Amino acid sequence: MAVVVTFFLFLLSSVSLVYGCSSGSVRLYNHGSVSQAGRGTVQYCYSGYWNNACNVGWDCPEANVACRQLGYLGASTYYQNAQQYFGSTGYSRRYYYSCSGSESSLTSCSSSYYYSCQSSSYAAGVQCIGENTNNTANCPESGSVQLTGGATDSEGVLHYCYNGVWVQFCSLGDKEATIACKQLGYEPFA
Repeated sequence: MAVVVTFFLFLLSSVSLVYGCSSGSVRLYNHGSVSQAGRGTVQYCYSGYWNNACNVGWDCPEANVACRQLGYLGASTYYQNAQQYFGSTGYSRRYYYSCSGSESSLTSCSSSYYYSCQSSSYAAGVQCIGENTNNTANCPESGSVQLTGGATDSEGVLHYCYNGVWVQFCSLGDKEATIACKQLGYEPFA
């Protein structure tokens, strides 16, 4: 009887290793473990296996949907080369997501086949913002703006301060760009 029970427990543990996730669920992977800090390579479950999200077309809308699916407010930054920052494991399925940004989960977004997105070097990632993150990217006051990553001080990726965290603008019209330029002390956007 003890052998049968032991064998049954072994089978159960084996099943959980192979089928360790529910299709459609999302997690963040960060250098060898599941991230609880709200940043990492985006992985989603498909047929019981964790897959890296493909970086093709990965942008603010997709990042925001992934973070909201995980219970955060949204994304402060998205990474198209997440493997470089967080590492990755497993397989990047050959599908990429295209979201409007209003979806509640990545499975609600459309997805398309992309042959080249098959290795971990094509992994997408996020830095989420919200109550549950341990984000240390502090900023002085809500509403302030900054540019990062540009060749000069007057160019780069625009971020704004929200509840003490720098958040990347997903889309910016001419009116918003003009306001940001003035706020940074530059001439209006042209």
